[in-house]
Amino acid sequence: MQRRAPPPVNRNAPDNHRSGIVQQLPTLPADTIGAAAAFQTADTNRLIDILGKPSAVRLAHFNGQFNGNILQRDAEIVTQSCSEKACQAQYPAVPHTVDPKHRRPLAKFLRLMEDAVMEQLELNMICDTEKNYDVELEFKTDSLDFLASLDRNHLSVQCCTSLCWNSAGSLLAASFGEKGHDTFCDHKGGVIVSKTNRITMKSELRSYITCETDTCISSTAFHPRRPNLLAAAGCNGQIFLWDIVAATPATANLIGASGMRIAGGHSELISCIRWIPMDIKKRTFMILTGACDGRLMTWINQTAQKQSSSTAVANIVPRRHTTVESGAIQTHNQENTGNCGVSSLSTQSQTDDGYCIVGTDTGAVLLCNTQRFTDAKLPITVTATALNFVRHLGPVTCVTFSPFSTKCFATTSLDGRLKIFQTTTSRPLLEVAILEQPTSCAWSPFRPFVLAVGTITGTILFFDFISLNGRSAPVKKAAISENQEEISCLAFNIKDEELLAVGGKNGVQLWKVPDALAKPIFDEIKDFQSFIQSEY
Repeated sequence: MQRRAPPPVNRNAPDNHRSGIVQQLPTLPADTIGAAAAFQTADTNRLIDILGKPSAVRLAHFNGQFNGNILQRDAEIVTQSCSEKACQAQYPAVPHTVDPKHRRPLAKFLRLMEDAVMEQLELNMICDTEKNYDVELEFKTDSLDFLASLDRNHLSVQCCTSLCWNSAGSLLAASFGEKGHDTFCDHKGGVIVSKTNRITMKSELRSYITCETDTCISSTAFHPRRPNLLAAAGCNGQIFLWDIVAATPATANLIGASGMRIAGGHSELISCIRWIPMDIKKRTFMILTGACDGRLMTWINQTAQKQSSSTAVANIVPRRHTTVESGAIQTHNQENTGNCGVSSLSTQSQTDDGYCIVGTDTGAVLLCNTQRFTDAKLPITVTATALNFVRHLGPVTCVTFSPFSTKCFATTSLDGRLKIFQTTTSRPLLEVAILEQPTSCAWSPFRPFVLAVGTITGTILFFDFISLNGRSAPVKKAAISENQEEISCLAFNIKDEELLAVGGKNGVQLWKVPDALAKPIFDEIKDFQSFIQSEY
């Protein structure tokens, strides 16, 4: 049966009715209007009378009183003299069944509208207006936006030496102190723990807990499983352990500490501190430290001798240790072999194999096995180094494992190089030259190919290795320091994909990562695994 042609369009209608998107409805019979009006429910307070031509049926129901005058002419509805209280329009609920006396008019209405609706649907099918159009629920930004900074006090005016988030992503710990200690440290330092709330945070990040010490703090690390435990390393070889939850207002509860340069401990500045599992089931963890004296050391808690019920500080003592061997060092055209200071350290809390990556102040990068450490009470007789990687030509400033692979890590050095390694081969998978000297590096926990690099001139460089262009130059560069102050540390939030903490001589700042570098991409993890396997 041949389909009937649609009714002619009124050429005198407003422009928006001739646009092809919104068409004038055909004139409806009087009984059809009654069928449409029958869709009101019994609890409707008031049904506005249908005014003007029946070409555009408008049913309006307002909660309570109607305080305006509605004028309807053709397809326009003009609301005048509305009260200050907003009028909320509601549509009548559709009944489950249609009254028998309205079934015939409703069927007539649907048959009358069928041709016009079908014609418009056919036009929509061949229309390419929305081709290649992605619906975005949020407004995307391509810039690195400033969010907040830590409020300045007597502690935070010093240089921020390290940053770390707890496992819940709700607390940010920042350590403060002076850098470059060659002798005994007699400065005051400490750690400031801040709460982050993206809803209430405006321009200032308030300190939540303050942990003051009688020495500068060089590194901090939250427990991988217990978000309330915070460990810190001092410049005089001390280890501190605080319980944040059990803290009194504005003061942390010290539950563990080691002595200053105790027997068997580090004799120089501890440059980095981390947590590693003690058993296969990862029920308990121990502390791993690296120091400028060229040693790696694990620490455990001894049972505290309680003097009272309110004071119980455990004694943290060395458990096992090893010496980091630098290998061949080129000095004045002579080859010497000796120890070197540990400048950076990275571990994998997801695995229990006991391996860690060590960066040194001589440019050496090593893979060490903590299970081969010697007892702290005995002299070191066996090396724990499992693999020597191609060295940097300057001090290593940062080493960091990839959150998406236990066999991939990145290194930065003052020689102006960023390198990506695989733990099974000594040569780098990828090497990028950086004009500005990199001082810190952080791997995104949401994007496998994205790394952020801080420089000595206060610039953040974002690399995205998913593209070929991103493997030779940064895809995003942002100068966050007007005075070109050095960036000492970077830390991505493990729960909020857009939150990046930056620390340095300018204090602690929170920045919003550009959406293109923060939002996960479909199948990117598979592409990253293929990238690791195909490059070597």
